[in-house]
Amino acid sequence: MRIPRFDYTPANRLRLILRGGTAHRGSEWTDHPGRPLEDQLAEIAQEVDLRGEAAERNRHADEQAQEAVQQSWESAAHKARAAYTHAYRIKHLEEQADAWHQIKRLTEYVTAVRNHATSLPPGQERTEIEA
Repeated sequence: MRIPRFDYTPANRLRLILRGGTAHRGSEWTDHPGRPLEDQLAEIAQEVDLRGEAAERNRHADEQAQEAVQQSWESAAHKARAAYTHAYRIKHLEEQADAWHQIKRLTEYVTAVRNHATSLPPGQERTEIEA
């Protein structure tokens, strides 16, 4: 024999159960002969209000935490972009400086060869060196 889930005949007793949220005063109220459920409605309403306020505070705290994470991520991304830009500029400037030094050395070499070639006496050696 199975016990029925509900009473099919009225027992004139009500029971109210609140689920979810953080309980402050209680989660269950029943109809007693000495204390009917109607007399407990103010307490029930206050419990619903307190749970709603707590849920709102939790939601607000979650939003603030999410905003803090977002700001932290944006700050880290900004720093990473700045570091990458700085590194790229340094690399580019180093490449330019290396190219400049190489051109300077080549210019000095060409000038030295030209000066040496002009200092040679005219003849076969000079034409071979200039070519």
